[in-house]
Amino acid sequence: MTPEARTITAGNGLTGGGDLAANRTLTLGTPGSITNSTTNSVTSTSHTHALGFTAAEVYTGTGANDTSFPLGHIIFCYTNNASRNASVTPALRSSLSYQYLHSAHVDAGAILSGTWRSRGVNNDGWTVLQRVA
Repeated sequence: MTPEARTITAGNGLTGGGDLAANRTLTLGTPGSITNSTTNSVTSTSHTHALGFTAAEVYTGTGANDTSFPLGHIIFCYTNNASRNASVTPALRSSLSYQYLHSAHVDAGAILSGTWRSRGVNNDGWTVLQRVA
């Protein structure tokens, strides 16, 4: 038989424990908030996790004039027949569309951030673009 004086001690990141005179519960401490600089760490009553990507990769915008999208994002853009997998610089065209930025399009709006590639063009010059970096 185990003596009641023996104790269970909660280690780092845990709370609870105590002597064996009663049933005991160990509880995982509430984690801290995750940010771009958070590391995998533990304190006496809490813990945190490293973020495996930068928060900038998570798209939270909803505006018609947003210019920063996450990696892998797809847009439909007028490119004047850009070659498949060609690097393309898209810009805002209107609240409804995007366009390839080149000298013939002086009415282009703000340039979208990142590196974009053409993923296929139809006969009218519209293409699917994907953000790759």
